Amino acid sequence: MVLTGTAAQLIYLITALTSFGIGGYLFTIDKKGIKYISGLNIALGLWIITIFFSVILQGKTGSILARLMYFAFAWTPTLLFIFALKYSGNDQYLTKKTFLLLAIHPLVTVLFAFTNPLDAYLITATPTDVGIIEEWGWIYWVTATYSYLLISASGVLIGRFMLNTNHSIYKGQAALILLAIVIGLLSNLYYVFTDIVFNTSAVGATVASILFTVTITRYELTKLTPVARRKIIDDMRDGIIVINENNMISDINTATKNILDYEKEFVGKDIFNAITEDDIKSALKDVLTDETTDTMVKHNNKHVKLTTSKIKNKNQDGIGTLIVIQDITQLQQQKIELEEQNDRLDQFAATVAHDLRNPLNAAKGFTERAFRTGDTENLDIAVEEQQRMMDMVEDLLTLARSGNNIENRQEITIRNVIDNAWTTAETGNATLEIKIPEKIVIEADKNRMLHLFENLFRNAADHNEEPLTVRVGTIPETTDEDYNGLYIEDTGSGIPEDKREEVFEHGHSTSEKGTGFGLSIIDDIISAHNWEITITESKENGARFEILDINSIREIK
Repeated sequence: MVLTGTAAQLIYLITALTSFGIGGYLFTIDKKGIKYISGLNIALGLWIITIFFSVILQGKTGSILARLMYFAFAWTPTLLFIFALKYSGNDQYLTKKTFLLLAIHPLVTVLFAFTNPLDAYLITATPTDVGIIEEWGWIYWVTATYSYLLISASGVLIGRFMLNTNHSIYKGQAALILLAIVIGLLSNLYYVFTDIVFNTSAVGATVASILFTVTITRYELTKLTPVARRKIIDDMRDGIIVINENNMISDINTATKNILDYEKEFVGKDIFNAITEDDIKSALKDVLTDETTDTMVKHNNKHVKLTTSKIKNKNQDGIGTLIVIQDITQLQQQKIELEEQNDRLDQFAATVAHDLRNPLNAAKGFTERAFRTGDTENLDIAVEEQQRMMDMVEDLLTLARSGNNIENRQEITIRNVIDNAWTTAETGNATLEIKIPEKIVIEADKNRMLHLFENLFRNAADHNEEPLTVRVGTIPETTDEDYNGLYIEDTGSGIPEDKREEVFEHGHSTSEKGTGFGLSIIDDIISAHNWEITITESKENGARFEILDINSIREIK
């Protein structure tokens, strides 16, 4: 996606104001090293706002501002390094001499940016609507290398502190601060070493700054106390179990109990004694044998994924295992639906490539013959073939939609749907008998039910000779028992018992008029409603389709 000038300018403005806001907020907080992060955010804000005005004003003024931004940006690695020293407990290095030495880089940067001797720092700086097109000299690369080293040193200080501290609060904090540093650094490297004009550093630095600020000011996000634990563990959708090297459970969250349908307490118990179900216990034994692995198991009609990771100390010694438990039932269902959709797409493609070729070639042949001979009867046949293609395409499109699961069902009156379907289906001189009370309703997708009855009616008319009667009724037909289904039967020749399974296959038809997709569509619609369909005989030995397991069918009073 190409970023427009207006969008880019708006992003610069928002990120600049965000940085200023964070800087001002942090300035009011009295915490260890926080003032340096406040200064870092203000420096970021100044840097980004100079970019904003450069792309707004452009021209000579914009070029001057483009040089000024280097002064503001040069302070960010300096202030980050000071904070890293403070945060990691290396305060002894924060002397006046250190501050003076660290201040040299920003001052030298702005000096070279404005004087630019022999174009050795900045060859060109041309503001555009989206960003500043810059070409740098060798002095810039020296100062940039120094900045990257300073940022990397900050990361090393935070990383060492994270590995060495035994305090869970600061260990988690340090990890998130390190992540923020990496985000900011990568966004700048992407801008510097690619041809992109929009300055991604502005966005990356602001995102990192927000993460930085939240981590420091809201330390409870990583503090494993009851208050913070609810935030980081109990509010997670995935289940979490932490066990020590002896398989004793040291922590477990609410999501685990919900996914596994447990209510009992686990902490302090051996995991294989606490979890008694064979399916979960077997899966745990499988995954706890490797360093990092995962497996899936079906448990209480749920598809559950278990993933384990070894917890190690700084010496890489194993001290426990983290087990993540995910309910992937919906993902598995989506996978099945996707596979079914792909199957229907394959069927669609195969039909287009093969079945449509016959009527297409026939229509072409009869049309050419009509032109050669002047016999218009050939055109009539060609039109019939074209109609056959149209019917086939319509059925294919219906088939492509018919298998999707139905999420929003509505209460519909069966007789109304049957009447509409009989009106729209091409049934010739066949007659319809409806043996359903007027107030019988079901919960279903109205459009798909209309397609279902249309295809059943059309199927009866296409495969039988007249006179023909089609009947639709409830199962059972009397009110002595609760309704649980519908039947559609005819007085035709019926379907042989050994052919009743294959009639639902895609493309199967015994009629020259048929497309071979009508009953396939019916089967998919029934499956999408989670019903069942069977084929038997009517009392006249015709075909009888029974739709069963319709739990929602009832008679309204």
